[in-house]
Amino acid sequence: GPQFRHPPVSVETHYGATEILQCDVDGNPTPEILWIHEDSDRIVASSPNISVAVSPDTAGRYYCKAHVPGFPELTGYANIFIRAPPTIVSQRTQYVPDEGVVK
Repeated sequence: GPQFRHPPVSVETHYGATEILQCDVDGNPTPEILWIHEDSDRIVASSPNISVAVSPDTAGRYYCKAHVPGFPELTGYANIFIRAPPTIVSQRTQYVPDEGVVK
């Protein structure tokens, strides 16, 4: 069955970068490889390496699935983490019950 020569490796990067994820698998016959993005569950590639233009939509976990007929499927994953400065996501005005407004 299929085996990893080198399992996929997670990366930490920034917006706008292009990252290559690799799924280095050995098998006989040659395994069929699929990459699936966890957030969308869609197949994003069917090759050992994928190039990802990093954005909020493309960040996250990618599963590499290697399949050889008659053998169990081999699955690995890599994450694309985005380094960015912190942002405040709450409203500027906060309300506290029975205490008024906190500014």
